[in-house]
Amino acid sequence: MMRKAMLLTLLSALVLFACTDHRYPTTLVAADSLCAVNPDSALSLLTQYKDSIQTASKAHRMYYHLLLADAKNKTYVDMTSDSILKEVADYYDRHGSANEQMRAHYLLGCAYRDMGEAPMALQCYQDAVDKADTTDMSCITLLYKIHGQMAYLFYNEYMPEHNLDELRQAEHYAWLAGDTLAALSTQDLKANAYEELNMNDSVITIHTRTIDALKLNGFVHQAYQVMGALIHALIADDRLSEAMEVMSDYEKNSGLFDPHGNISSGYEIYYYAKGMCFLKRNVPDSASYYFRKELQYGNTENDTLASYTGLHLLYTMKHIPDSAMKYAQLRISKTDSIYENTASKSMYRIQAMFDYSRQQDVALQKTRLANQVSLILLIAVFIIIIGILSFIYYRYRQKILTQTRFDNYQQTVDQLRQEEYDLKKIHKTEYMLLEKEKTQKINELKQTIIEMEKRNPYFLEKRLRTAPITNHFKKVASNLGHLEYLDWKTLSSYMKQENPVFIDFLNNNQLRDDEYRLCLLVRLYFSNSQICNVCELKPTHVSMMRKRLSVKLFNKELDPKEFDERIQLIC
Repeated sequence: MMRKAMLLTLLSALVLFACTDHRYPTTLVAADSLCAVNPDSALSLLTQYKDSIQTASKAHRMYYHLLLADAKNKTYVDMTSDSILKEVADYYDRHGSANEQMRAHYLLGCAYRDMGEAPMALQCYQDAVDKADTTDMSCITLLYKIHGQMAYLFYNEYMPEHNLDELRQAEHYAWLAGDTLAALSTQDLKANAYEELNMNDSVITIHTRTIDALKLNGFVHQAYQVMGALIHALIADDRLSEAMEVMSDYEKNSGLFDPHGNISSGYEIYYYAKGMCFLKRNVPDSASYYFRKELQYGNTENDTLASYTGLHLLYTMKHIPDSAMKYAQLRISKTDSIYENTASKSMYRIQAMFDYSRQQDVALQKTRLANQVSLILLIAVFIIIIGILSFIYYRYRQKILTQTRFDNYQQTVDQLRQEEYDLKKIHKTEYMLLEKEKTQKINELKQTIIEMEKRNPYFLEKRLRTAPITNHFKKVASNLGHLEYLDWKTLSSYMKQENPVFIDFLNNNQLRDDEYRLCLLVRLYFSNSQICNVCELKPTHVSMMRKRLSVKLFNKELDPKEFDERIQLIC
């Protein structure tokens, strides 16, 4: 009853305050004010007002739907349609202030976000940014939220560079808005992007700086939230002494642990970090205890995956192959499951289209200022179009050439079959006369097919993937055997025989043995986990080798996927 009375008092005050704005009904203005302090109450008030708004003016209806979307967004109610909000955004583009236009496009972007339409969400967020009045504090606060939402979308699509750009913008506007906690929280989110870029030193630096700043500003609870992530980063970087000190502080002062040392629900991933710390300090029994505790109490797939990973490493270190194989297979199965559940469509092409659209808008504005800039833009666009057309023509020619080669191959195979069939049908009395001719023809056709297969990349890739030496290495990658020096020599000789161009390319770049072997396995389409198993390397080591090799072989730093594709195209 007391809570209801306080809410009624708050509503009354807001309604009286709203009487100063004569553009809209007092109920809507009160709901607008409530959105900032109590969005649940605002949503309830707007829901009750649903029937009354049907007969209102268009201005009032647009304002109502804008507030309803805002309240749903702040109360985490998914928006399942964009139709009304598109009308709202169009209306305010014609009749609204900069703040109203920005707010409408932001909420339309949130609707697309809830609907899983990331490209449309990004476009709407950028439209909202373009409409911002940076002299208005409410716009600055909204700019922080918009850039935060864009960063979130880029993070989900594994685009760390774009994620970092948006987080920097979000942090900037959070400081301008005077929201210290939001600014520091956004600063810490940059660690996630640096983690995707394998820049662990930057991850540690950001977490440490954020923790110190949060404590300095009185946000102690939030500081200990960040401390959990810092522990994982320190252990991954083998800074075990520092990790132990932070863990001790975390367990004593975070308030997340009960008297028996059990962490609060939802934070069980800490057990994996502690297990890894013990494992790296060569205390396997304690490591096993925490890995199994993670497996028992963790509630998420990531908890399960972390447990399997830790137990696999533990049994590998203890040289218990059966158990190591068991947890390796469980880890692979769980990784595949997580990937299938979280995989989403690539946004690289979408972002390129999005960036192109933004450039076109900028170019249009510059055209009004100077004809010279317009001419430069026209030439640039013409060059891009010529490049695109050239690329399309090149791909078309490659497709035609490949199809022609395949047709010739198929025609030759059909002819061989016909000749063999004719040979079988020759009458006994004619056999002696035609046998030599047909046999010679068959041998010629077989030799032609062999030569065609040697020149066809498809058959080369097939031979490489199915060769006995390749299969032997795949068994080793699955922990079903071990390698000798002769195995590597045999693999190199086989690659020299089948793909001399690739071997000559490696030899001409004077690679170290471990780099040479990594390139061989990448050329044979071995996955990252298989390479780690065969070469007995950590994933981070393999990732750094790829970066180093991309510079050495191709004179620029490539991401792992592009590096693999370039290696696999050499033939």
